[in-house]
Amino acid sequence: ATDWFPLEVGNKFQYFANIKDYYTDYFTRLFQVTDSVLTNNKKYYSVNGFYWFNTGTRIRYDKETQRIIVLYQNQEYPFMDFSKVPGESFQQIQSNGSFRNTTIVSQNLVILGDTIEAKGFYNIVRVGGPPPLPYRNVETFCFFAPEIGWVFQDEVAASYPATDLFLIEYLINSGNTL
Repeated sequence: ATDWFPLEVGNKFQYFANIKDYYTDYFTRLFQVTDSVLTNNKKYYSVNGFYWFNTGTRIRYDKETQRIIVLYQNQEYPFMDFSKVPGESFQQIQSNGSFRNTTIVSQNLVILGDTIEAKGFYNIVRVGGPPPLPYRNVETFCFFAPEIGWVFQDEVAASYPATDLFLIEYLINSGNTL
């Protein structure tokens, strides 16, 4: 089975990012696997810098079901389901414990000079308000590459700010922990 999200303590992923508001700000973002822990007889990894989740969020990749699972308040919830085909939907856990209807997408991407077939998700959420503040839709595309993991994220709003993240380097440990 394809490992869409390799997790080992010490794995590090660095992204070039930009946020476009009234001006464009460039920065790097680090996603790293900091620890592993057994909970309910399952191995979870503590991560920092993943998507919009809090530092220390516990996640795991289930190769059998091909899902990225987030442990939230001691319950498992899907963040990504690679077993689904493009166009299928599922309810995705968010960092605040809410759920968002999310659609599976796939696309060829150039990552670190190689063209890869990436798989990921698309969702849209209405944010802003209440009046007089404007409401707007934020569209998110997020992609993963086989044997690498999270490689690209694009968030576009009807009005700024918008955010892009591109993987620029990664280190995947092959050691076993726990």
